[in-house]
Amino acid sequence: MYRAFEQALVREFSRNNKALLAILLVLEVMIQPIVLIFGPIPAYFLYTSPIYSWPFWLALTFFLLLSWVSLKLYDAVVDVRRTRSVVLVAGKFHFLRGYCWGQLRFALPTILLLLLGLFRVENTVFHYQRRA
Repeated sequence: MYRAFEQALVREFSRNNKALLAILLVLEVMIQPIVLIFGPIPAYFLYTSPIYSWPFWLALTFFLLLSWVSLKLYDAVVDVRRTRSVVLVAGKFHFLRGYCWGQLRFALPTILLLLLGLFRVENTVFHYQRRA
C-alpha cells in the first residue's frame, strides 16, 4: 500500500515539476563523466585517511551533505502530512518500513559512491593481486 501511495506522489511531483526534472536530467547527463572519474575520491579519502586529517573530515562532510540532500529530496516528494491515511489503513509498522525503503532508494547515490571508493582501496576483499 505504501509503495502505491509513494508512486502516486512521485507521479504528482513529476507532473507539477516537469521543467525542474528536465533541468536535473540534463545536469545529470552532463556531470556523469566527472562523477565517474572523481566520484571515488571522497570515499577513498574516507577509508584511507586518519581520522584527525582534513581529507577525512572533508570526505565525511561531503557524504553527510549528500545524505542530507537525498533526505530532503525524498521528504519534498513524499509529503509526511499526506501519509496519515497510510498509517491509519495499513499500520505504523508498514508505513515506517515503506518509508525507510524509500529513503534507501533515494540514498543510492551515496551508497554507490562509497562502494566506488571501496573498490579503489588496496587492502579490501574487492582488490586482489595476481601472484606470478
